[in-house]
Amino acid sequence: MQLIFTFILMMIHLLKKSFYGFLSLLRADIYFGKDPKSIPEGSVVFFPSRANTLNCGLAGIVALKLKEPSQNSIHVDVLDQMVDKTTSRQFDLCRQNFFSLPEHYLGGESHMDQLLAMVRNWKVFSAFY
Repeated sequence: MQLIFTFILMMIHLLKKSFYGFLSLLRADIYFGKDPKSIPEGSVVFFPSRANTLNCGLAGIVALKLKEPSQNSIHVDVLDQMVDKTTSRQFDLCRQNFFSLPEHYLGGESHMDQLLAMVRNWKVFSAFY
C-alpha cells in the first residue's frame, strides 16, 4: 500500500513539474533567426543563427535559452545527523536490545523515508552548476 502511495506521489510531482515547465514555455519570449547569445534568458528561438555552427535536426530548428537555475542550499549538517542516527542503529544493537526492526533498525522506517526524501530533493540539475 505504501509503495502505491509513494508511486502516486511521485507521478503527481512529475506532472506538476511538467505542467509548470510547459507554462513557462508559453510565457517565454519567442525569436526567429537570432543568435541565442543575444536574447534574454527564458526565451525560445526558432531557426537559431549561431556563428561558425551549422546545426541540423531539432537543434537547427529550436533553441532554448534557459533561465539561470536557482541555488538550492544543501544543509550537510542535517545530512550528517541523519547518517549518524542511521549508522548508530545497526542490526547487532537492535538484536542485543530486543528492539523491533521496523521501528529501530537504521533509525526506523520514518527516518529512512525522511532521508530518502531529502536525497531526492537534492537530485536536481542546479546542484551541478
